[in-house]
Amino acid sequence: MSPDIDRETFNVFWDMSAEGTATEGLFLRIVNKEYYDEEQKSEGPHPYEWMPGFRRLEKGELPDGIVTGVEFETVTIDVPAYLLYLYTTFLGKGGKVHRASLQHISQIVTGGFGTSKPDLIVICAGIGARSLGGVEDTDMFPVRGQTVLIRAPWIKVGVGYAPKKRDWTYIIPRRSGDVILGGTRGIDDWHPHPRPTTTSEILTRTLSVHPSLLPPSTLASIKSSGRAPSIQDLEPQIIESGCGLRPGRKGGIRLEKGELELGLDGGKVKVVYNYGHEGAGYQTSWGTAGIAAKLVKEVLTELSPA
Repeated sequence: MSPDIDRETFNVFWDMSAEGTATEGLFLRIVNKEYYDEEQKSEGPHPYEWMPGFRRLEKGELPDGIVTGVEFETVTIDVPAYLLYLYTTFLGKGGKVHRASLQHISQIVTGGFGTSKPDLIVICAGIGARSLGGVEDTDMFPVRGQTVLIRAPWIKVGVGYAPKKRDWTYIIPRRSGDVILGGTRGIDDWHPHPRPTTTSEILTRTLSVHPSLLPPSTLASIKSSGRAPSIQDLEPQIIESGCGLRPGRKGGIRLEKGELELGLDGGKVKVVYNYGHEGAGYQTSWGTAGIAAKLVKEVLTELSPA
């Protein structure tokens, strides 16, 4: 997928997070540092060079075992508050929500939920596109991610360690004072609940690279005792462990228009697909939504020519 999609999405978030805007409180503008091991190349353009404040870190700024790194400004999202904002904005513009367990697209087309037959369906089914009747995209697969949410309002800088042969370790502060610790990338792993062993492993990794996750007073006490910080020291700050099945797809995001032949009394229905974003759902959200909206307009124009 084009990097322009990431850039367009970021520009929307950057504007929404500006001081004095109604949506400022949904975001936190931070400095983010990313570190790479010896298998990463520092030559050539970096994928984040267009980000505000981008610079390559000097050798003296790198942790032990790291040979290159970058720094840039970005935004983090207070996800529960942001999703509520999107939901209420949708309702405020006249949108309606029907909650139902959907097995097949034909259930929508034939009015199975008390709705009229649609002119067009936009399919944003995520991992559900694999089993949703009428779609059944066998290119879809889960990419399981597990994280730990802790309370650490003093953390204001994001950190990411991206070794090629191990899971990416990241620390993402939110405006609320909560901090996301991660992570994992389990291909074709359908396990739906957090694994305690993985939680411990995430805490061990993040604490080893960023001991300041602990309260300053706790960290000072540990140092005075001459021992190393442990995950038991971090446990009082844990809010919850979480996991999700990111919607991976062979070939990348499906973003196109089409038509489904449903048979029986369902007939045909025009559709626009927008799913398969894997772990980049927020990162690509506004960019892919803009493309999907253009496709919707094209289809509706075809259905109602001037």
